[in-house]
Amino acid sequence: MVASDMRLAVVLANEVEAVDLTRASRPEWTHLSSRGPQLVGLKPGAQRTDHTSVLAAFLDTGMDREQKPVWYVPYAKIAPRLSITATPSTTNGQPADSSTSPRFVSLPIVARHGTGRMVLNAATHLPQKVVTY
Repeated sequence: MVASDMRLAVVLANEVEAVDLTRASRPEWTHLSSRGPQLVGLKPGAQRTDHTSVLAAFLDTGMDREQKPVWYVPYAKIAPRLSITATPSTTNGQPADSSTSPRFVSLPIVARHGTGRMVLNAATHLPQKVVTY
């Protein structure tokens, strides 16, 4: 799962090209994990302000940055920024009363075969639960 400032994306192993693994930003990301899913962050890219440049970048590569290990950074590096867009939630990903300090926050998950939310501990930003719809 790849975390950016605004959302979480599920990237399946068959969506990452072998050549892109050789360009990974850290040695541990130069191969697919045999221990199961990995949680990583996504370093910010250049801000694109017009639709044409975003489309051109996607068409050039055929992939989003989430599928390119060269863009990965340790999750801990981006975790504090998640609170900017995360919403207070219950442990089941439902909206929580924001008048009190929430124990949990959540972010949307983007995946090809469904949608959901990742529930995070509000203090540590570590994942607690995935809720799918």
